[in-house]
Amino acid sequence: MQKGFPADAETNVRALNGVTAAGITWTLPGNALPTVTTSLDPRATGVPVEIMAASPGYFQAAGATLAQGVLFDAYEQNNHLPVAVLGPTAARDLGISHLIPTPVVYIHGTGYAVIGILADVTREPETLSQIIIPTTTAAHNGQLPSPQTPAHMLIATRLGAAHQIAHETPLAIRPDQPDHVTVDPINDQLAIQSHITDALQSLLWALAAITLLMGAVGIANTTYTTVIERTPEIGLRRATGATRRNILTQFLAETASLGLLGGLIGTAIATLVVLAVALANHWTALLDPATTATGPLIGMATSLIAGARPAWKAAHIQPIEALRR
Repeated sequence: MQKGFPADAETNVRALNGVTAAGITWTLPGNALPTVTTSLDPRATGVPVEIMAASPGYFQAAGATLAQGVLFDAYEQNNHLPVAVLGPTAARDLGISHLIPTPVVYIHGTGYAVIGILADVTREPETLSQIIIPTTTAAHNGQLPSPQTPAHMLIATRLGAAHQIAHETPLAIRPDQPDHVTVDPINDQLAIQSHITDALQSLLWALAAITLLMGAVGIANTTYTTVIERTPEIGLRRATGATRRNILTQFLAETASLGLLGGLIGTAIATLVVLAVALANHWTALLDPATTATGPLIGMATSLIAGARPAWKAAHIQPIEALRR
């Protein structure tokens, strides 16, 4: 039992329908942040870093992603090995930028091999500035939870299941005394809002792609019509010395100009709409120049692709046949 958590607490919680991950964690006790060094040399400069003990399931529950190395797993946990995973801020403060050869950090004189550096987490962002070691290693070294730094379990659930899991968790952890378990369900309204925003953004991208495809078809049809209407002109130009490359370049330039102009107009209208919406809602409009600059370029590229086939057809019209029409 780890300060109120039975040995099978994580297993029982992970078995609940709707739970995706769970892990126990606590901050190592102490009145001040421990001084961590990368060398036992007495002249080495120490850095105050918060140390956190965590079970392997905590990383998945926190939505952790790696920048380098690996996360400790059941092997290191079961054998209470002296290994550590660093948050990116802690790694930067300690001057650790790579894991070859394996760096070692010293906490209270005990060396821990750094096997991984985190890139980011989706929950508990304070983890990014901490050093994480296995809970069994911390317990083996006598660094158990205290009243000031009690252990807690982080549970990740499927969307919309947080409140149901919060109701079931005390029974899963302590079926004999569920009232001894305090659960603090995090409102998943933000998560739901995020999923809705992502879905709407995907829908808008799909609509933009369909609109772009329709525009390309329209440009291709317009160019084909132009080629048919201007066949005598093409024949006359070929008869007076224009090469196929000249005709091809002419029609590609016309379609590119049309696409560039359309992209400029569309980008201008979109920018005005964004500004109008921002002003109406008293927001601050943020426009990335790199994003707005791609609008005309995408329009020009689409026009070139759509007009390539009609331009090629125009370049291969025989002068004699063209002049007969």
